[in-house]
Amino acid sequence: MLIKDVRLRVFYEAAVHQSFTRAAELLSLTQPAVSFQIKSLEEDLGARLFRREKQRVVLTEVGAILLRHTRDILALYDRADAEIARLVEHVGGTLTVGVASVIAKYVMPRPIGLFKKRNPQVSIVLEAGNTDSIVAQLLDGALDLAIVSDPVDLKGHIGEPLIEDELRLIVPAGHPWTSREAVTLADLVAEPFILREEGSGTRRMLEWYLGQHGIALADLHVALTLGSTEAVKAGVEAGAGVSIVSSLSLGAELRIGSIAVVPIEDVRMARSFMLVYPKLTYRKVVVETFLAFCRERFRAPA
Repeated sequence: MLIKDVRLRVFYEAAVHQSFTRAAELLSLTQPAVSFQIKSLEEDLGARLFRREKQRVVLTEVGAILLRHTRDILALYDRADAEIARLVEHVGGTLTVGVASVIAKYVMPRPIGLFKKRNPQVSIVLEAGNTDSIVAQLLDGALDLAIVSDPVDLKGHIGEPLIEDELRLIVPAGHPWTSREAVTLADLVAEPFILREEGSGTRRMLEWYLGQHGIALADLHVALTLGSTEAVKAGVEAGAGVSIVSSLSLGAELRIGSIAVVPIEDVRMARSFMLVYPKLTYRKVVVETFLAFCRERFRAPA
């Protein structure tokens, strides 16, 4: 890998994430080291690059100009790395992947381990979150690519279906519905319901499917709104309500019988998780390698 200007890399990460602390974490530096690099760059330029606002740092006008050029400079370094890597058959560098929470927890650990084993010189940063937060980071240029639930249609980006999923209705053990073959949407609307937070792909898909049957989220009897699939499942286990979750997240709870899945009459909530990445004429070798790995790993044979 070519030696890059450390100050520009530090500046770039701090600017994109609006945080010196996050930049330090990503670059394996101390926060004082990040502050020192930024200060050194500011002294050379004779201008402030950031101003502080509450819990974040925001670019000044000079900082915004430098960020625009820094993207180009770092891209040129990466392009040189890539062309050299193709000649010497070496894959290295940093890969930053944004992944929907359910995929990060239940699907990616083994594939990421296998990819790392095949490419030991690659440093992988996995950012997990709900679909909206991951998409925002992708648009900000903080991620090389992302795996998020559909529908995703981003200008300047390519989306490929990668992993098939189904949303399932879950109820606590001993719930009256466990003795029924199926329930109706009218039953669902009348029951205490545990909902995912705003920005969740699961919530968005639930809203879409309900809308196809003339039902709004506001029609649900929402008992709780929670920020993760794990929290939702725990709430269902505790008897706080029923919910809809990804089938990919269901395993241990079904085996021990703490949760049951109940079909909804005439409704099947299917979705895809999409592999999304910028539409570029050139990509880093590590990104191309990971894209090829994902297609090989997850796509069923034609």
